[in-house]
Amino acid sequence: MSAPIDAAIRKQALDPMRSFIVQAPAGSGKTELLTRRILTLLITVDEPEEILAITFTRKAASEMRQRVVDSLVKAAQGGEPENEYEKEGLDLALSVLKRDSARDWQLIRNPQRLNLRTIDSLSSQLAYRMPVVSALGAPTGLMEDARGLYQDVAERFIENNLDELKDVLLHLGNRLELARQLLADLLGNRDQWIRHLSPFMLEPDRMRVALESMLGELIESRIELLYAHLPLQLN
Repeated sequence: MSAPIDAAIRKQALDPMRSFIVQAPAGSGKTELLTRRILTLLITVDEPEEILAITFTRKAASEMRQRVVDSLVKAAQGGEPENEYEKEGLDLALSVLKRDSARDWQLIRNPQRLNLRTIDSLSSQLAYRMPVVSALGAPTGLMEDARGLYQDVAERFIENNLDELKDVLLHLGNRLELARQLLADLLGNRDQWIRHLSPFMLEPDRMRVALESMLGELIESRIELLYAHLPLQLN
C-alpha cells in the first residue's frame, strides 16, 4: 500500500502505553494499523499469548492473524518495501523476528500462539476457567438461536413472580403463553432497552416517569401517523 497522508498520526497510534479509538471508512487501512500495533506489542512481551486482540467474527480474527504472519514471512524473506511507510512495517516485523528468535516463539510455524480471537471465544474461555463462579457445572457452548432459552427463563420468571405480575397478566387477559412470549422477546432485544433502565433500577418512581414518558411518545407518534392517513374533509 502507498504511504497514507496521515502516516504520522498512525505512527502515534502504535504507542503501546496509550489507548486509541480509530474511526475510518472501509479500505482506509484500519487492519494494517492494528496489525502494526500487534507487531509493536510483540516486541515488548515475553510470550505472544500475553497480547489479546478480540473481534466479532472468526473471519476477522483469522484475517488479522494471517496479516501478522504475512508481515513476518515477508520480512524473513527479505521483501523490499515500495515506500517509507511499508519500510516502517517491515522494520517492525524484523524486530519481532529478532524477539521471536531470542525467545524461541516460532510464530511463523505456530501462528496459533497469536491470541487473536472472537468475543464469544474469549467469553467461553473465561467461563471454563471459572466453573464455581459461573455455576455452569458442565462444558459450555455457543448457541446461534437462544429463543428457546429466553422462553424458559420467561416461564420461570412468571412462575416465581405471579403475585407481582397479576396486573400485567390481567392486562393480557391472563394469557400466560402471551406473557411468556412477550418477556422472551424483551430478552432477545435487551440491548435496545436495558441501557435505559440501569439509572432507575433502584428508583421505582423515576423508572415510572421514564416509562410513562416513553409510552406517551409512542402513543403520540401513532396518533400522528393515523392522522396523516385520514382522508381530507370534504367541504
